[in-house]
Amino acid sequence: MEIHLSVETRAWAERQAAGAAYSNLDDYFEALVRRDQYQAGNWLEEMVATEHPLEPGKDNRRSDFRQALQERVAVLLDEAVASGPAVEMTSQDWESIRQQVRERRSIPEK
Repeated sequence: MEIHLSVETRAWAERQAAGAAYSNLDDYFEALVRRDQYQAGNWLEEMVATEHPLEPGKDNRRSDFRQALQERVAVLLDEAVASGPAVEMTSQDWESIRQQVRERRSIPEK
């Protein structure tokens, strides 16, 4: 992929990359894209699929991420068990959830 930057923007990006201890502009731009993916909610797929860290200086590699994810899932499961007996969802429950989503997204009803 080729990215064309103005002289001023390239100089700024190079300073940012050097100041954040990136080895080159490619690593800096990759980190920017990964940060954007994380903020957009696509971070899970990317973290599982790659061995590259999200940010320099942080140990976000696959094995550490998987361990953190497993610990988080264990906490959530413990909370679910502690919340009481399971209650079967009815069609009304599901329609209520769909309605809430439509309202949040301003989606018209079918």
